[in-house]
Amino acid sequence: MRILRGTTLMGLALLVATTVSACAGDTDSSPPAATPSASASSAAVAPDGVDVTQLEESPVGLLRVGDEVWATLPLADAVRTEGGVQVPVGSTPLRLAQTASGVWVSLIRDGAVAQIDPDTDEITRTVRLPRGSEPEGLVADGSSLWIVDQAGDRILEIDAATGQRRRTVPVADGPRLVTREGRHIAVSAFVAGTVTVFTVAPCAASCPAPTDRRDLSLPDCFGPQGVTFAGGLLWVACTTSDAVYGVDVARDRVVVTVPLDGADAVFTLGDTVLAVGQVGPTVVAIDAATREAGAPVVLDSGGAVRENVDLVAVEDTVVVSHPELRRLYDVPLTLLVP
Repeated sequence: MRILRGTTLMGLALLVATTVSACAGDTDSSPPAATPSASASSAAVAPDGVDVTQLEESPVGLLRVGDEVWATLPLADAVRTEGGVQVPVGSTPLRLAQTASGVWVSLIRDGAVAQIDPDTDEITRTVRLPRGSEPEGLVADGSSLWIVDQAGDRILEIDAATGQRRRTVPVADGPRLVTREGRHIAVSAFVAGTVTVFTVAPCAASCPAPTDRRDLSLPDCFGPQGVTFAGGLLWVACTTSDAVYGVDVARDRVVVTVPLDGADAVFTLGDTVLAVGQVGPTVVAIDAATREAGAPVVLDSGGAVRENVDLVAVEDTVVVSHPELRRLYDVPLTLLVP
């Protein structure tokens, strides 16, 4: 969900009522005008072997829970769980993450995160964040849940078992999504055009603040969103730049560039980085070891949009969301990685 700096939550209500505008940048960037996209009423034109599920609501964030894929439905204030059940969770749910205590969802308009019991589909806890917070990206880290607060330009850590706040780490302007590998955490900053990286020590008697926090230099990355670690690199989806970048974090250098229109979300599956772009949507697989990309697979006829798409892998299937077309795509992994 993209909230322009200065947008009020009352304004957000109007914004959400018209579109899930999760990719609009601030007024400093000037991306090409969006081409008209297919409507949800048009027939899907997916390749052979791709199963398409037409929904009544617009799916955004995806998460594998067991052998199922859950999806946030921001316009319905719900999460779609196993068997297509819609669980009311609060206002404008965006992203999902799972800890030992349950599945968490960010509620950007409520300034809160809620926990769902995956066995009962019941809300077991709601944690209110500091006043004015706009939570989006989530990542689980052992007993912790890290929450990106895009309004506060920070990432918040809470104890997933109790909901108590632990650490707060400042990040670059306009943060969106987050990933981790071991103790390393990376937060994309859509507005600043960078990624904040840092290392965290486990909480014991206290939770020490990270001492190595820094912003990467990404001169050609405009609108970074999805981030993931794989093959010794940090992979960043740069939406306005229409590319996925592989970044050597230690040297602060882009070493791989993969073109992808409206590059939005990335996901690590073993030695493969899966990336999805908004146009189509289109999926591409990147071998993280050889740093070579396969042929892009266009799933539909949607044009450029101002929304977030997402993807997640379940066994040998990649599931992709498209909120404007209100569709989920089940893509055989063999179509992407022969």
